[in-house]
Amino acid sequence: MSRPRKAPDPTRHTPCARCHEAYSPAALWPEGVICTYCYMAAKRFHGTCIICRHDGIVPGITPQGRTCRTCSGITLNVDCTECGAEEELHSKGRCWRCVLKDQIRQTLTGPTGQIPDKLAPLAAALGDMARPNSGLTWIRQPHVDRLLRSIAAGTIDLSHDAFDALPPSQTVEYIRALLIEHDALPTRDRYLAEFTAWSTRKLTLLKDPAHKSVTERFIRWHQLRRLREQIKTDGAVSSGLFLSAKQSTTVTVNFLNWLTDNEATLEDVNQAYVDRWLAHGPSTNALIETFLYWAIGRRLVPPLELPKRSLANRKSFGHDQRVDAIRRVLLSDEMLLNLRIAGGLVLLFGQPLNRIASMKLDHVQLDGDVTRLQIVDEWLDLPAPFDALMRSWLTTRFNLQTAAHTQSPWLFPGLMPGQHLIPAYISTALAREGIPGQLGRTAAWRDMVKDAPPSILAGLLGMTLETAVRHAELAGANFARCAALRQ
Repeated sequence: MSRPRKAPDPTRHTPCARCHEAYSPAALWPEGVICTYCYMAAKRFHGTCIICRHDGIVPGITPQGRTCRTCSGITLNVDCTECGAEEELHSKGRCWRCVLKDQIRQTLTGPTGQIPDKLAPLAAALGDMARPNSGLTWIRQPHVDRLLRSIAAGTIDLSHDAFDALPPSQTVEYIRALLIEHDALPTRDRYLAEFTAWSTRKLTLLKDPAHKSVTERFIRWHQLRRLREQIKTDGAVSSGLFLSAKQSTTVTVNFLNWLTDNEATLEDVNQAYVDRWLAHGPSTNALIETFLYWAIGRRLVPPLELPKRSLANRKSFGHDQRVDAIRRVLLSDEMLLNLRIAGGLVLLFGQPLNRIASMKLDHVQLDGDVTRLQIVDEWLDLPAPFDALMRSWLTTRFNLQTAAHTQSPWLFPGLMPGQHLIPAYISTALAREGIPGQLGRTAAWRDMVKDAPPSILAGLLGMTLETAVRHAELAGANFARCAALRQ
């Protein structure tokens, strides 16, 4: 993020010939005094001169367009002494990219005097990133420099076990992801690995050793099995399933410790214990159902009655609120484009945020003037003007300026290398814009089932028929009464 501008000072500075603000002057060009901010912007502006068609830095401004240094009469040193390119210079006559590549060589050179073969693709990607100034700032941070030098020197092995042994930090995980993205480390599912390590630590919090064995079995045969099954079907663990597994495991540990505090064991659990647990404490206590259903199935506890969460108790947008939110998504240029796309998928198609976040470019198809989106197994034509927003987003996706994403397949590339945006980020950002993800999705469904049979909508938009029928009943739609739907 760039630093905020200082306030202009007319008592000390002459107004700039370009922005007309009284900032500190940097140069005197044919058009007049140029302030520091306009001077820096001119040094970075690439384009084609409208007079001589020179392609490079075009600092001059005319009513007809931009002009090069020769045609504008502007004296400006932007010729790199090392590579010869016209670029903003960093130091000693060299451009930012040349300085960055030199720093990469210093940091990643191993004991042989060369960059190790496994690190060569990473070095190339860092050197070619779209914003070399960002890359230089990042790689020169002491903690980043130390870790990369240790990897290049071989004091830290290129293995997941070696990275797992390091003190946990965002830098360690970011560099691990970079190495995976550029084939220096084998691919592994981030959420599966994180849950495995996290659950091992969680087991140490159990107060009664007798509860450890059953919790280990629950984690191994239920939680981890669900995560691995999703990898087989979807290729990766979703953040939603990962967070759900963590939450239900945490509640399980809390429940078993609560039994210990009440001088009880799992064998003592009956309906009275469950009712007491649910009646006292936060609403998240209800997540114990995951563990208890598993325990009932293995006859570790007797059959129990667990309250079902009802859609009727959920809050929702009203119709007018949804329409206002759709209008903001389609028309407000103040909202970031990625949030407008995500918000539209929630409000127009009732899509969950975890599905939106994990969409790939392959899920969008451009056919002439028609833009199609694949939801589950169906291709739907996007309505105007939402289709124009999607087309614009495909050419301006964020987070592609660094080495984190060389050829990202994600519709919403994330901050971590090779990964998509996490649903929690989208949820928080949409909420700030007045579009709560879950409530917006519920409102979309309850509006849509008034106009189309839930059996059709469920297949098109990826919801179970049972849930679609319940939404239809709550919305007062007659379709829910059809015999075919009941069947």
